[in-house]
Amino acid sequence: MNIGLSTANFFPEYNTEDMIDLYGSLGVDSVEIFLNTYSEMEDDFIAMVKEKCDTYGIKVNSVHVMSAMMEPCLFDLLDRRRRDFIKIYKQTLKCVQGLGSQIYTFHGVPKNMAQPSQYDHVACCYDVLYELAGEAGIHLAQENVAYLASGSTDFIQEMKSRMKQRMVHTFDIKQAVRAGVDPYQYLEVIQDDLVNVHINDHDGNHTCLLPGQGTFDFTRFFSKLKQIDYDGNGILELYRHNFNDEADLVNARLGLLRQMEEHGL
Repeated sequence: MNIGLSTANFFPEYNTEDMIDLYGSLGVDSVEIFLNTYSEMEDDFIAMVKEKCDTYGIKVNSVHVMSAMMEPCLFDLLDRRRRDFIKIYKQTLKCVQGLGSQIYTFHGVPKNMAQPSQYDHVACCYDVLYELAGEAGIHLAQENVAYLASGSTDFIQEMKSRMKQRMVHTFDIKQAVRAGVDPYQYLEVIQDDLVNVHINDHDGNHTCLLPGQGTFDFTRFFSKLKQIDYDGNGILELYRHNFNDEADLVNARLGLLRQMEEHGL
């Protein structure tokens, strides 16, 4: 298991391509790329970022996009609108492919569009998205987002029971904390459907901190990942106010890697 860094860590201080230069200069070899706007989903931009990654020897573990601007419409009750946004979704899958990744970190459906009376519709929409992702060779990795439907383990279980396709996941520690869900409870629900992990720390007063500045037991967490045979990577994902500079990120990453090595993880 490797630990990479999200380009979103410095948002909005740097543009995406500048983050690749920064991480490359620091020797970071794994990233999650966040595409912030539609112009970053154009073929020329994707090719330029991929070339930078190749130059620095950086593997794109996963790709995130400006989810609030697009993903809710993929579940819309209006068929025409949904079909129009499917076109953007297909372009997103193409971006993931172009960056050499197989994981699309997905926020998904808002709570107000995922009431119990709408569960069958939502599950059908998910099936379409997962089928298209599968055809593209992409894992559509539903993230547990506190303010969206996916923050609830009950919702995830309902979708899994209704869907024909296999739902896989990105798990984010801070999002579980913000949703008031025990991280290990969420992991019990998703088990071997886990393909990506967002790593961060927290304490009784803060839901997102740099690893090592909070109280989260990472040894226990990594041991749990090993127990469920997780064979993916971790991505250090924070907000800009959670750290001072790039040295904080690099040191936190190296500390986690050392901790994993010491415990045979």
